[in-house]
Amino acid sequence: KQQANLNQLSAAIEGRLKRMEHVLALRSKERLPEALAVEAMYEGAVLMQGIRQTCSALTAEEIRFLAQRTRVRQRTEIEVGVCFTLGISISIFLLYGAYGLIQEYATKRDQAEAEIRTLNRELESRVQDRTAEVEDVNRQLRQSNEDLTNFAYVASHDLQEPLRAVAGYAG
Repeated sequence: KQQANLNQLSAAIEGRLKRMEHVLALRSKERLPEALAVEAMYEGAVLMQGIRQTCSALTAEEIRFLAQRTRVRQRTEIEVGVCFTLGISISIFLLYGAYGLIQEYATKRDQAEAEIRTLNRELESRVQDRTAEVEDVNRQLRQSNEDLTNFAYVASHDLQEPLRAVAGYAG
């Protein structure tokens, strides 16, 4: 529509300029009769009225476009503001959720570490108890071995004496 208005304006301006050039050419030669001058003024006024109307139509259309663009810009600004606010809200929500998960993980980790320390203490206590039991059994075995060694020596010595006596009689 604006292009059609511009084409119409261009044609009207060219017509007005041609008419003015014709009138100026006649005036410069001083061959412009009074009736022709009045007619030229009337035609010029009509052409200028058409140019003014076309300019008014162009201006009105541009004002309409400007109002439309202003509404679109305002709506876009509102949408951007809403999206920005929504994005910030979602980010805060996600950060809060991540914080909660991290806190839960840290709590569970601390509990697991405490349980591991408790189990390690229990295991160390069991190892010490078992070590004490093994040392006690080893001590008892050494004592039993010493007793058996002593018994074997005494028994061997006591059995050798009758054998010597029999060997002395036999010999």
